[in-house]
Amino acid sequence: GRTHHAHRLVLDCSEGLPALRAALADHLAGRHRAAPVAGPGAAWLAGEDVDWRTYWTVPARRVPLPTGTFPAGRPRPEPTPAPSGADVARIERRLVQLYARASGLPEDGIDPHTPLEQYGLTSFLVARLNADLREEFGVTSATVFFEQRDLAGVARGVCAHATTGTGERSADGPTVAERAAERPDDRASERASGRLVERAGERAGERVGDDIAVIGLAGRYPGSPTPQALWEHLLGGTDLVTELPADRRTGRPGEELMHGGFLDAVADFDPLLFGITPHDADLMDPQERLLLEVVWETLEDAGHPRDRLRTAHGSRVGVFVGSMHNEYPYFGVERTITGTPVAGGSTPAGIANRVSYFLDAHGPSLTVDTMCSSSLTAIHLAARSLRDGECAVALAAGVNLSLHPNKYVQQRAMHMTSSDHRCRGFGAGGDGFVPAEAVGAVLLKPLARAVADGDRIHGVIKGTAVSHGGRTNGYTVPDPAAQGRVVTDALVRSGVPAGTVGYVEAHGTGTALGDPVEIAGLQQAFGALAPGSVAIGTVKSNIGHTEAAAGIAGLTKVLLQMRYGLLVPSLHTEELNLAIDWATSPFRVQRAIAEWPRPTGGPRRAGVSSFGAGGSNAHLVVEEYPQPAYGLDRAAAGPQLVVLSGRTEEALTTLAGRLAAHLRQAGPGGVPDETALADLAHTSRIGREELRERLALVVSSVPELADRLTAFAAGRGTAELRGRVTGPSGPGLPVERIDPSGLELEEVARRWVTGTHWDWQALPGAVGSRIVPMPTYPFARRHCWLPEPPQENAMRDAPQDVRQADRLAARGGTEAVTATGSVPAGASGTAPVVAADPVGAGVTGPEAVAATGSVRAEAAGPAPVAFSGSVPAGTSGTAGLVAADSVGAGVTGPEAVAATGSVRAAVTRPAPVAVTRSVPAGASGTVPVVAADSVGAGVTGPEAVAATGSVRVEAAEPLSVAATEPVGAAAAWSVPAEVAESVRAAFTGQASVAAAGTVRAETAGHVGAAVTGAVPAAVAEPVRASVTGPVPTAVTAPAPVTAPA
Repeated sequence: GRTHHAHRLVLDCSEGLPALRAALADHLAGRHRAAPVAGPGAAWLAGEDVDWRTYWTVPARRVPLPTGTFPAGRPRPEPTPAPSGADVARIERRLVQLYARASGLPEDGIDPHTPLEQYGLTSFLVARLNADLREEFGVTSATVFFEQRDLAGVARGVCAHATTGTGERSADGPTVAERAAERPDDRASERASGRLVERAGERAGERVGDDIAVIGLAGRYPGSPTPQALWEHLLGGTDLVTELPADRRTGRPGEELMHGGFLDAVADFDPLLFGITPHDADLMDPQERLLLEVVWETLEDAGHPRDRLRTAHGSRVGVFVGSMHNEYPYFGVERTITGTPVAGGSTPAGIANRVSYFLDAHGPSLTVDTMCSSSLTAIHLAARSLRDGECAVALAAGVNLSLHPNKYVQQRAMHMTSSDHRCRGFGAGGDGFVPAEAVGAVLLKPLARAVADGDRIHGVIKGTAVSHGGRTNGYTVPDPAAQGRVVTDALVRSGVPAGTVGYVEAHGTGTALGDPVEIAGLQQAFGALAPGSVAIGTVKSNIGHTEAAAGIAGLTKVLLQMRYGLLVPSLHTEELNLAIDWATSPFRVQRAIAEWPRPTGGPRRAGVSSFGAGGSNAHLVVEEYPQPAYGLDRAAAGPQLVVLSGRTEEALTTLAGRLAAHLRQAGPGGVPDETALADLAHTSRIGREELRERLALVVSSVPELADRLTAFAAGRGTAELRGRVTGPSGPGLPVERIDPSGLELEEVARRWVTGTHWDWQALPGAVGSRIVPMPTYPFARRHCWLPEPPQENAMRDAPQDVRQADRLAARGGTEAVTATGSVPAGASGTAPVVAADPVGAGVTGPEAVAATGSVRAEAAGPAPVAFSGSVPAGTSGTAGLVAADSVGAGVTGPEAVAATGSVRAAVTRPAPVAVTRSVPAGASGTVPVVAADSVGAGVTGPEAVAATGSVRVEAAEPLSVAATEPVGAAAAWSVPAEVAESVRAAFTGQASVAAAGTVRAETAGHVGAAVTGAVPAAVAEPVRASVTGPVPTAVTAPAPVTAPA
């Protein structure tokens, strides 16, 4: 029941517990008794293994004992027979001297039989010791210190080299595979006896029910916003590693170390599409934000929007995300230290949980951190969850961002990063890796179900395996035997013989020692194959090491190679790592573009490896899926209904242009010819979210569709059906879908653009149609980031009121709050607010300008607030403030302008609030403010506009509040403010409507409410709205108070 350490004591307790107590007392008092000279006690003191079971009581019983003390001493040497004819003792002594010189430890403190881990073995020390072995003993193996646990074992390996001329095998020294076979593992013994391929062959074809289909694929990689863009870079052999982009530099110490693969616009996000306020988006971890968008793209690639996940799969969706770095909170900590408390970021669990929340997914939701094997482990867990029936479909993803210099400082201190900022996987001169950013995801489904559902299948995951290397010669020291076992386990579970695997996407970080260790491990599974028979490479050579996302990046590369039937080159391998014997290895580094031949009678197959620095290993086996050919019978399907939608008019127009360009492309991944029109129309109907702004076209050919989409995108469209849907929408809302059978396509289209929910599967021609590629949604781009730290010195001489208001603004350029007058009530003046990213400014009150809270404002020119007077009620005047681009401003009162909270404003043109009179209750007037694009506005009163809290407003066209239609029960006026998507509004009190708190409202149609002399109260989570003031309406009869749906 205890570990046996080096310092040992045997006590005679044959006379029971009293004798044992007396013996312990003597020992503690320094009265040492004579040690046994024979029997099991003497053997144990000498370091031998003793079978203590013969001394157990019957029945055996364990009792509590005190725990051990730390640190532990050295274990006694294990019996290690020396190879005949070799002076092991001499070599051991020399190795002790070499180790002492390399490590700085005293020679007399190094025991050749003590595990090397106790002496702090590192890769840096191994490199120096390997050089000594080459110089003194001619040993060329770079993995001997990883394969042996102590210097005595290394000495045996050196003797084996002296005896046989190789550093890998002798009569007495075990090979890596033989050491693995010594483990008490049935599979290990089968591997050692050469039965691995035999076992795999027996199981081949018996596991169709366990195969997992990849039905959706999306990702963003350095220089590559899509997998297709990544493929172009892989084909071109592009090195995408750069310095930290200029627009991300802040001058923090350590930024000079930040070389790597970087994503574009990591701070940009479309918060309103996901039902998130801009203020909350600023505080969210960018990894959460980017993954939400990539998940959206993955679902679109698979043709599985949220509604389909719910209706077809009962929301039984699992989410598994690999992530390891959590750096966004560092920025909040920095601001807090400087006196401006900010709580930015979240726990890593929130990355997966946020996705599950957005999807309304009810399956497992896990963020996985096994360091660099995180995303491949996430895929393994997702596959297991599908096989166990925990979920019907699963999202597996990886995300990794390099936001802060802290990681680089730490990695440099650990000698992990490359001196020339390149990942030289299997190339000469590699001395580390370079970090990279990536966000990638796949949607997984059991293969049999995917085939039955007509899903587009990118590839098939045949088998996966994960493991830990256990105790090695150091915490970050890899074990080739452990790596070999996980690869072999994956092959066995997949039923795939190693000889049918044509390519391995290796971990391949490009270190002098890590790469030879990986090859040594792979040779356990592939060692029986002919030299150079399996291609090997790593995407890290192009984009850098994406750490937690390394597995999903490797899988993406493999799936792309399978799609195009090509093997792309692994860069920086003009000269290969000399520590690997390539002449005898079954692997060859893929150094040029080449056809990927299929094995005789079978599909292409590949392995993907990821190894975490802490010892967590993962491997999966992937197989291509034969893509069905387009049948000629599809060409005569007749006219087709193609539908598109966007949250905003701009998004819809952009999407139409993207699809038109896509249709004019040729080649794999695009729509090849007329035969695909029916499938494309089917994909547009069931494979995309149905958003507010809608476009429908009935067409008979791909060229016709492309031409009409081009005309619409250019503003010249006349034949299409266009509409805007009113009312709330989103997953979870009760929707009754109508059977369109028997209706003309034009009628179906006309009713869809106004909001009818069709059962698209019932449309003639839907059965048998397939999901085909289409462009993904064009997200709105809003800069979401914490405010920069305060600039106290810049505010020191400012007026007191300005200092208080602007204390949280951060300078990123020219920040001026200047006035030609104090602009008090009744005075004439202009307050030009010019804020250059990332500076904050807010406008408060009808006549003054002040920055408050966490406010960001960007200006393309001056933002004048010009008055011909104080503009009180009844006065004619103009408040010229306009929110443009992704910027928000709030308008309060019928004549005044104010912005508070987390508001971003940029000025391009005036948005007049023209007042013909004071517009009190009961008066007639128009407030020309409209919420357009991705922006929300709140409407107060029948004649006035007010927005407070986290509200974004953009001016596009006038929005009149006129009494035209009844609001609910007997009211003779209307509130033309529409709550869309994730937004809710409620009405309380009587008279008018005011937006308060975190509210998003968009003008689209009428929001009805039952009126009983007052607008009924109902607050719908998470939005609060209140109604104040008299109601200028005729109420004919009381009506019950009801809450809006």
